[in-house]
Amino acid sequence: MKTRSTAWMTLSLLLFANSHLWPVHPEGRNEYKAFRQTIRMYDQVNIDPRTLKSAEKIVDNIFKAVRVELLWIVCSRNSPDFNGVCGQPLTPPEIGLRIVQGPSWSLNPSGHFKCGLANRIIPGESGGWISISSECIEQIAKRLIGDSPLELGRAQGIILGHFMTHEIGHLLLPIDGHSITGIMQERLGRREWALAVSGLLGFTREEADMIRQGVQVRSVVEKESFTRSSVSQELQSRMGLKD
Repeated sequence: MKTRSTAWMTLSLLLFANSHLWPVHPEGRNEYKAFRQTIRMYDQVNIDPRTLKSAEKIVDNIFKAVRVELLWIVCSRNSPDFNGVCGQPLTPPEIGLRIVQGPSWSLNPSGHFKCGLANRIIPGESGGWISISSECIEQIAKRLIGDSPLELGRAQGIILGHFMTHEIGHLLLPIDGHSITGIMQERLGRREWALAVSGLLGFTREEADMIRQGVQVRSVVEKESFTRSSVSQELQSRMGLKD
């Protein structure tokens, strides 16, 4: 019991001391080309904006290390564009991310929480829907650092960011399943959360290569499709076939 309490205290101190550390690409921020992936996020529980921003920053930085730039479209009932882009059906390779109240989808006897679910729109294709339980995120945060309000919000941001990254990874990786190391492990223990707090938990090199290559290929296909569509519309216009 004493060992467990010491571990939580150590993690709590890391939260305070190392919350400014985030993973960055070793070649520098502006010395490489990033490929874009769109994330359409629906906050259905009105989570604290500071927690949400902290989580987004974590996800952004983990994917920057993979050389993938995330384009966030934040959707809420108060959004002026809710009936525009936000109200349109999701199409691959777009990813929709919903933050819901709860519950945790799995809590086995060993205390393993499953806070997120990812479902592909089309089997074998990238893109799909992710659901993250805010209730589950809060429960894990309280287990890790107790009920201190000073650190709870920061812990929730870190935990939410890493669960979001994990589930996005499921939809961007070409194969389903979990890894034995890194952020794609099925279960993140105290050691992994300590790495997460320090900004050192991310994708393995092999996972990073697969994600980057997949996003790159889809970016090229989308660009070519857009170009063909634009040329077709222009030709139709010139031929008087378009209203």
